[in-house]
Amino acid sequence: MFVTIKATLKKFSALAFIAASACACSGFVASAGATDTQAPVSDMRAYKLAPGDRITVTVFGQPDLSGEFLIDGAGNIQMPLVGAVAVGQSTMDVCQQRLTDRLSEGVLNNPRVSVRVSEFRPVHVLGDVRVPGSYPFRFGMSALGAIALAGGVGLSEVRQSVAMADLLAGEERVKVLEATRMGLTVRLARMEAERLGKSTFDVHEIGDAGWRQDGGLLQRIGNQVGIEEIRAVTREEQDLLADGNKEHQRTIGLFERQKPKVQMEIDANNEQIASEKQLLQLSRERLKTYSQLAKRGLMRADTEIDLKRHVAEHESRISRLNGERARLDFNMGDLDVRIQDADNSRRLRMSNELRETRLRLREIDASLPAALEMLELRRSQVGLVATTGPMRNSYNILLTRGEGASPTVIDEGTPLQPGDILEVRRLRREDGGSTTTIKCQGGGASCGYSRVQSITQSRN
Repeated sequence: MFVTIKATLKKFSALAFIAASACACSGFVASAGATDTQAPVSDMRAYKLAPGDRITVTVFGQPDLSGEFLIDGAGNIQMPLVGAVAVGQSTMDVCQQRLTDRLSEGVLNNPRVSVRVSEFRPVHVLGDVRVPGSYPFRFGMSALGAIALAGGVGLSEVRQSVAMADLLAGEERVKVLEATRMGLTVRLARMEAERLGKSTFDVHEIGDAGWRQDGGLLQRIGNQVGIEEIRAVTREEQDLLADGNKEHQRTIGLFERQKPKVQMEIDANNEQIASEKQLLQLSRERLKTYSQLAKRGLMRADTEIDLKRHVAEHESRISRLNGERARLDFNMGDLDVRIQDADNSRRLRMSNELRETRLRLREIDASLPAALEMLELRRSQVGLVATTGPMRNSYNILLTRGEGASPTVIDEGTPLQPGDILEVRRLRREDGGSTTTIKCQGGGASCGYSRVQSITQSRN
């Protein structure tokens, strides 16, 4: 029995030596200066256990006390008959000695204990990777290898879907803003022409970029709005201008056509008044003559009364005709007032429309730059941004090693240790990262972007 145990010990020692040698040759060396928590190790004897590591404890001749144990958050393992044993931040030799000491305290006589790491605590990869999470540690693992396990640089599936939806919504908003701005700008040109009494307005093409109205009313619209769409809106506004002028002329024409008729009635009334005045003059002369004869007794009194009645009738007709002429004069003046009211109403309407259109244009000009910036950001999020140079020119890799340590920027080839936390961050453009290749001609708030035809991104 003793010979068998001795042979077993020799065999186990040889296996442990081979395993230690293999670990030492695996290149598990931390990047110098990456963190200040744990120095580089040359073999497993210098490795310090930490929460998350799973160790295999072998107590020779005691299978019930042997097994795999997970180091909990407090740095302890729970062994049968012994209970909690603090092994955190201890090397293999120290851990083995602690277990031996605990088993010697009334449990076993001269216990023989062997400890090895069966599973290292995982490496955590966060940030701009496709599948963030925890991944098993392997000797020789570098930062680039951990990022590869996480699916490579990019967005996770959920974030990718959300970013794509946000991108399409942002493109739709920019397109709506550009189209609305184009429509309002053309409408403004039409209203300016209407205000100036013009029957048409001209829009001239500037290359393939957009349109500009004479006098600078219609500035460049942007690539989100097609030339055919601009032409269609211009035709509609041109039709509105023609219809508005035609309707106004028809209204004014109705009033103007009534004026000759009223003028004819006024002329006829003036002629009647003139005739009645002549008849009144004759009647008054006859009445004067008959009055003199009646005083001499040469004329009957009833004849004089009849003449006075005729004079009164003529005076009454003249008074009535004067009233009719006053009414006709009022009607003539009312027609002029209506024509003036029609002109004033049109000017007031155009003034209100111009003010509202300019106000809406200012609102869109204020909203469009922010919408374009947001669209550029969303395109950057889904990878629709051209990058220059290798990945390190577009991303930062931050390593956090040890509890309470601060993250440190490392390169892709930095070796990792168990429990390391990697965070991949996309650089901002002012930090030397991604830069967009989309160019705008003309600049300004109306500078739009070409609509994305295909949104694809290769997976690492």
